[in-house]
Amino acid sequence: MNFGEKLTRLREQKGLSQYEVAERLGIKRPRYNAWEQSLAKPRADLLNLLATFFEVSPSYLLGFNEEDTPQQPEPPFEPGTIAAHHEGEDWSEEEQEDIRRFKEFLKSKRINK
Repeated sequence: MNFGEKLTRLREQKGLSQYEVAERLGIKRPRYNAWEQSLAKPRADLLNLLATFFEVSPSYLLGFNEEDTPQQPEPPFEPGTIAAHHEGEDWSEEEQEDIRRFKEFLKSKRINK
């Protein structure tokens, strides 16, 4: 199964449209569609985001590990582990997810240096 077929299968297992996945990942649908059609592959930071979203390893998506095993779950969000200014309100689930995505983006930048 190639990269695009894996994405299609994972998306369908979640019962989501391409538009819904793209929206949740913060990208445009045509970009996501190109990945499913195997016309393009995502950058490393977006590959990590896809893997996290679909709960598989980046190695599985790229074909290095054919086992379809979920990744270890992300540890619970701990606001004390990062520095961020906010106005004293609790972080919403959406804000916490944005912070997790940004953390993954920063990790991928460090790895790809």
